[in-house]
Amino acid sequence: MDSKRNEPKSAKSEKSPIQPFLLEITPEQLVVPSTGNLEVKIRNPTKESHRVNVYFDSFFWLMKVEGNDSPECRADDSNCVCYGTVTLEPGQSRTLVIGYHDAQFLSYYKSGDLGDCDAWCDKDPCPEHMGKGLLKVPPSERFYYNHERPEGFLVVKYQTQTDEMEEILHQGWLIKRKVNNFLTKRMDLQLKDETEEYKKYREQFLEIRKEQARRARWGHVLVNKDGVTERKFRDLNGTIRDYGYDGDKKNEWERDILPDLKQLDGFSDEQILKIRKERKEKIEEKHRKEEEDAKKRADEYRKEQGEKRKKEDEEIKKKVEEEEMKKKKKEKEEAAAAKEKSKVKTVEKSKHPEEPSQNVQKSTKSNVSVAPPKVDVTPTNNKPIGKPNVTKNKKKKANPCCSVM
Repeated sequence: MDSKRNEPKSAKSEKSPIQPFLLEITPEQLVVPSTGNLEVKIRNPTKESHRVNVYFDSFFWLMKVEGNDSPECRADDSNCVCYGTVTLEPGQSRTLVIGYHDAQFLSYYKSGDLGDCDAWCDKDPCPEHMGKGLLKVPPSERFYYNHERPEGFLVVKYQTQTDEMEEILHQGWLIKRKVNNFLTKRMDLQLKDETEEYKKYREQFLEIRKEQARRARWGHVLVNKDGVTERKFRDLNGTIRDYGYDGDKKNEWERDILPDLKQLDGFSDEQILKIRKERKEKIEEKHRKEEEDAKKRADEYRKEQGEKRKKEDEEIKKKVEEEEMKKKKKEKEEAAAAKEKSKVKTVEKSKHPEEPSQNVQKSTKSNVSVAPPKVDVTPTNNKPIGKPNVTKNKKKKANPCCSVM
């Protein structure tokens, strides 16, 4: 694993500055005592103010800027990159203190876009999971420190303008400005006396580096960029890229790793690549089977729910039909009862005398129709009925002319 090429570039390897690195850094050799700390002073001897960036990475030690209560460290994957930004006016200086191998340091925890706690705890605010908080990372836990020497290094960088002009596009306008040049100085740290404590740290460092090499062969690599160590993934075709979204099951194989990486020591790179491919296929097959089972369960559930809804609809339909039948039957029974009641009333009327008011009216009608006719005293051509018709009853005399001889 070639990590040197990823380390911060020195001033010699960068673009040649218009002027040399002008800030004064003392002492010239950064030798840290085995007990206590090393103080490093940065002074601005120029007539201009400069914004100075310093960052520091070490397996053994931490760093803090003078005036801060604790070291401030970048919460990258290494958890041991310390940094600081100060503005030095002409003649002004600032002191850095290096040591604190067993101390806590300030770290900026990752927080949500709206300031939410990533751990979803009930604290508001949450100093434990977001914002600036104290974090303790002893050397034995600096698994992603990615440099060849455990002592580490200090980088001091500041920005200055040159006489060179450049054209940039700003809000649709092409403008010219002076080129800013970053002047950088990188200084390696040294341990003055290697005590038993530091021998133990060095042994831990060597074990961690071996484990990092094993992880890199498996595809889990570390990349140093702009003073930050990042974990990356080497694909089966050798491409180094970011890990896929861990919430997607298809990316699970990227984070898959053997429980004991020491077993890789006896395998060649080709054999390891073959094992990785097989494990990828196995994981993908597992997820395919899970997806098929999930689809099957979903289909069965939909079928079950469909049958259930169909049965419910049939029961509702049957219930409605039964209600309709009951309603019709009731209406039929009510009609029959009304008819029967009407018959009973008719029979009762024939058996019982009618009410007086009705009898008077009916008897008047009856008397008019059945009373014997009165004798009409008005003179008529008719003869009285009581007197016999003498003329009718008297026999006619025989006509002698018509009699038979």
